Amino acid sequence: MQSYVNESAVRLLARKIFTKYCCECPVDVKELISYIGIDVYYADPPLPFGILGTFMPVSDNYSNGLILIQPGLSLSRERFTLAHELYHALMSPKDLSFFSSDQQALKAHEREANIFASELLMPKSKVLAAYNFGCRTVSSFAEIFWVSKQAMKIRLQEVGLGFLVEKGGNFGENQEKYFF
Repeated sequence: MQSYVNESAVRLLARKIFTKYCCECPVDVKELISYIGIDVYYADPPLPFGILGTFMPVSDNYSNGLILIQPGLSLSRERFTLAHELYHALMSPKDLSFFSSDQQALKAHEREANIFASELLMPKSKVLAAYNFGCRTVSSFAEIFWVSKQAMKIRLQEVGLGFLVEKGGNFGENQEKYFF
């Protein structure tokens, strides 16, 4: 099992999924997952502390499966968790589990799932387009992409817009121009 993160391949996969399924921003993650043939359920009883979601394969080829999500998450946290679990559904090796003895490989795979979720929910091209249309605050970007401010701050840094400072939640004069 490789234990390094192949960031460019993970981002490419997210872009291919975004394009193949004609996604728009904000991405309807539940609809996308459903279209791929994976069911989403809220865990009852709730998942153990610290676990926000989990993918459970139903078939050997992962063409179907089940994502259990922790109930009561904020919309932005739920969306990111669903996108993260979608990566596990698409790419999880059979020999790697939450209880794996190869913790380095597990950490790398979790990092890849976060990169995938970030790219799927906040595609670089769409983030830059929002900036070009006049979006200038973390809050505004977060509202456009339906993600948390923390996730948006990280993504802005990744796409070269880390210099933007938080000024509030206003879209400003160009609010109606944000169509992605």
